[in-house]
Amino acid sequence: MQKHPRAFPQLFVALISASEKSGMMAKLLQRATNYLRDEHETIRRVRGALTYPAIMLGFALTTTTFLLAFVLPRFTAIYAAKKAALPVPTLMLMGISSFIVTQWPLILVGLATLATGIFLLLRHPRGARAFDYLQLHVPLLGPMFRKLYLSRGLRLVGTMAGGGVSLVDCVNTAHNLCRNSYFKDLWDEVSRQIQAGKQFSEPLFANPLVPRSVSQMLHSAERSGKLAQVMEQVAGYAEEELKHSIADMTRYIEPIMISIMGGIIGSVVLALMLPIFTISKVIVR
Repeated sequence: MQKHPRAFPQLFVALISASEKSGMMAKLLQRATNYLRDEHETIRRVRGALTYPAIMLGFALTTTTFLLAFVLPRFTAIYAAKKAALPVPTLMLMGISSFIVTQWPLILVGLATLATGIFLLLRHPRGARAFDYLQLHVPLLGPMFRKLYLSRGLRLVGTMAGGGVSLVDCVNTAHNLCRNSYFKDLWDEVSRQIQAGKQFSEPLFANPLVPRSVSQMLHSAERSGKLAQVMEQVAGYAEEELKHSIADMTRYIEPIMISIMGGIIGSVVLALMLPIFTISKVIVR
């Protein structure tokens, strides 16, 4: 299995290794299956929440570009023939439209350069860390990503610890599978503290990414000797909170995106219609 990491995730390999030592392969395979099922469901919800605003924003940009590149030039010829004084918004919009029509190869090159620059920036450690920070602190989306990474990490550690894997190996696996550098730092600190003889919950209290209520529950679980079971329950609670956060975010984003689309497209249409009133005044005079 270790020779085929694409087919068998690191979690599966670790659990199979533990099951071979403890003789509980059937039980551990069931735990691994449940973990992957829950993880897939969580990721599906997050992707669904991000898809809607992305589609709405893409539709707004596509519609605006179509109006500026194909509709506005026809109005420009009509307004030029009337030789009327055009309002400032219309003149600005005509300038943007003219730039898009005449300089579209330059715009494409600029967009390709920008995309390449962002791609290279994200591959650099500093750029990737800046993106991770933005991911955790952006309004509406930030709390959702925090709950996502926290629930996945706790679910992973709880599943492996309940299957007989040592706590240090569980935390190191959570560190290796996490995609956010700030949560990687969290699991790295937890691993160092555990190896130094401290409890699992102590570094969680000092980290702002972990709610104090979660740290307190895990601290109580350590004292009762049921850390793995409580960790999975906390992960389930965090996933439930994540589901509600996604529903709330979708409810908030929908009117925001509609307002943005209405503002962009409405401004373009208004700038197109303003010269009609100006021309009518000129004709009346």
